[in-house]
Amino acid sequence: MVNFFGLSVRMDVFHAVLREAAHFVMHLILAGLMFRVLILFMKTKGALIVCVLICFVVALFDEVMQGRVSGRTCEMLDLVLNLLGVETGLLVGVLMSSEA
Repeated sequence: MVNFFGLSVRMDVFHAVLREAAHFVMHLILAGLMFRVLILFMKTKGALIVCVLICFVVALFDEVMQGRVSGRTCEMLDLVLNLLGVETGLLVGVLMSSEA
C-alpha cells in the first residue's frame, strides 16, 4: 500500500495510473511545444494540421515499438490517451498563442 495524499492505494494500481498519466502528459507537452514552434513558420490552421499528423505518427510509432519489446504490450487505450494528450496540448497551445 502507498499513502498518496492521505489515501491508501495499492502499489500496482498506483503504478498503472502513473503509467497512463505519463502517456497523456508526455504527448500533451510534445504537442504544445511542437505547435508553438510550427506557428512561427505557418498559419495557425496549418500548424494544427501538421502538429496533429506528426503527433499521431509519433504516438502510433511509440505504441507499435512498445508492442515489439518483450514484456510490453501495444494497447489501444495508451494510443487514445496519447491522442487525448495531443488534443489537450494543442488546446493549451492555441489558447496561449497570440494568433488565436
